[in-house]
Parts: sequence; C-alpha cells; structure tokens
Amino acid sequence: MKVLSFISNIFCPPKCIFCEKLIGVNCQNNYCEKCLSELIIKSERICQMCGRPIEVPRGELICFTCANERYNFSRNIALFLYKGKVKDAIINMKFSANNQWIAYTFGELLADHISKQYSDVGFDGIVYVPSSKKRQKKRGYNQAEIIALAVGKILGLPVLKDALIKYKETPKQSTLSSAERRKNINGSYKAGETDVTDKVLLLIDDVLTTGSTMSECAKMLTKAGALLVYSATIAVTEGWDTKCRLRGKRLKITRRNSTYYTK
Repeated sequence: MKVLSFISNIFCPPKCIFCEKLIGVNCQNNYCEKCLSELIIKSERICQMCGRPIEVPRGELICFTCANERYNFSRNIALFLYKGKVKDAIINMKFSANNQWIAYTFGELLADHISKQYSDVGFDGIVYVPSSKKRQKKRGYNQAEIIALAVGKILGLPVLKDALIKYKETPKQSTLSSAERRKNINGSYKAGETDVTDKVLLLIDDVLTTGSTMSECAKMLTKAGALLVYSATIAVTEGWDTKCRLRGKRLKITRRNSTYYTK
C-alpha cells in the first residue's frame, strides 16, 4: 500500500489542505505538520458544550454563550477555530466536487481527535447532518457525509446513512443571525428509516456556529429513540470570549460570587 501511495504521489504530488504547498512524495498525509501544529486548538480550557477555547483563567468549563443555551446534544468537540487557513480549506472543500479529498483528510484528523476526547464513550454508530436533495444535487456531494465515512472507517463504526433526512429547503444559515438560524432550521429535519432506538450516536458536521443545526438534528434523533447524541465538527466559530480578547477589551466578570478579568 505504501509503494502504491508513493507512486501515486509522484504523478499527483500531495499538497497541504491549509497552505496548499506541495508535500514530499513520502508523505502519507495531505497536510503540513507545521500548519497542523499552528492551527489546531491548543487551549487547556475548552468549553465542555461547544468545544470553543475559554479565555477566562478559571471557573466552570462552560463558555458564556453556552451558559445561556440549551442544546439537545450532550457535547461538541472541534479541532480548529473557523478562521484563516482553516476557513479557506473548508470553503474549498464545500464548493468544489474535485476537493472531496479535503473532506476525507479532515475526517482522518477528526477521527484521531474523537478517539482521544470521547475515549470513555461507547458509540453505536455515526450520523451526519444531511443536505437537502436540491443542495446535494447542485453540489454533487455532502461534505459532512464524506467526513463521517472517513471517521467511521478509521474508528470501525457504522455510518447510519438514513438516520436523518432534511426534507425542508431553507435559506443558508451563514446569511442569518443567531435567532434567525434557530427559527430557520426548526422543523427542517426528520428521522429516517434507520432504527436508532437506545443507541449512543456521534453526529458529524463541518462547522459549529450557534449549534442550532446540531441541536435540531439531535432533537430528531432523540425523538426517534436515540439514548444520547454527542457531536464532533472540524471547526467552531469564535465565541464571545475570544472576540472580546481580540478587540482588546479587558472585561470584569462576576459569576457565582467570584470576580475575574479577561486577558
């Protein structure tokens, strides 16, 4: 297999999904270790609901966004923040049928992250956020499905292709506010024919923004009988904590009789 991969790399040299520079023919991955080490979330304080880094130095491992939200999934984990090279790679993945290999590469990276972060969870199967028939026909594929198939292959878990269906065409979530996203996605998904009764499921998508889509999908799965739904995404958008830090504001925060400041 390595010999075939080496020969394939000679005729079609691999390139990094992030910086798009060519990688050596002996490389088994489609990314630079330098890019991966620079881009992957390294914070020791991660929100245990959405997977975003928490900028405040102490307190609960729940970000301020999630503290005021009620999701139908148990927890989300993510590899990257949705910005810069990661954002560019995800956009390239989503809008070119020839770039499905990027989705598979992301799936390989996510599988490793899942095995570490969810090592204590016994999953019965993987479900992915489905596209509507119209959007999938236009794009030619569903990137979440490709990511899920890569994760399933590596972790040895079945991908339940018909567990969820998107039967209602909706405006793109990226054009809407947080409140509009929740309203827009409500009632857009339904459970499919695959039986999920008493199963612990892993729900896959590319990016978590407000969590509305993942929460709606998880709601449908639990209504269909799923025991628990955890989720995993390639990236997560920057949250309130991070934006405050980037704007250079040092905010005084009081929670549970404890006062501290953002950096």
